[in-house]
Amino acid sequence: MTAHSGPNVQIRAIKEVSRASSDAEAKRVADKVKVRIEQVGNHIEIEAEHPERHSSFGEPYAVVHFEIRTPRLSNLDAKSVDGWLEVTSLDGDLRLSTVDGDLLAALQAKSTDGDIVIRVQPDSAMTEDWSIRTTDGSIRLELTLRRRSPPSHSDEGRLG
Repeated sequence: MTAHSGPNVQIRAIKEVSRASSDAEAKRVADKVKVRIEQVGNHIEIEAEHPERHSSFGEPYAVVHFEIRTPRLSNLDAKSVDGWLEVTSLDGDLRLSTVDGDLLAALQAKSTDGDIVIRVQPDSAMTEDWSIRTTDGSIRLELTLRRRSPPSHSDEGRLG
């Protein structure tokens, strides 16, 4: 998901079939996967509906990749199962979660005369630098820590 300068949301669904023995078989497998896009007011729900899987290991299967472009100032509640999410260049309330998939989102938070609250869920990993700034507001970083064995190394950082 990425931002663009237009006022509309643009959605592109790409079906990809693996392990098909012919183009005809790939088309048959892809046709079984339905893409559902439904808009109610300013809420859009997008889903890839797969038929029940009763396939054996090695049989052909289909996945759906969504490319979504939205206005820069958009609120987003995105969930993925067995897939990854990548979000870039959006300003708004972002709620992102994956089950059995990766999540890539750069964090830049700015506020003038307002507070910033960032909630980091368990098992999250920081892989990019974060930029968090406010003028005349507070920054609250909420972490959920799990007790684990002591770290084998430590790192230092700075605030300010």
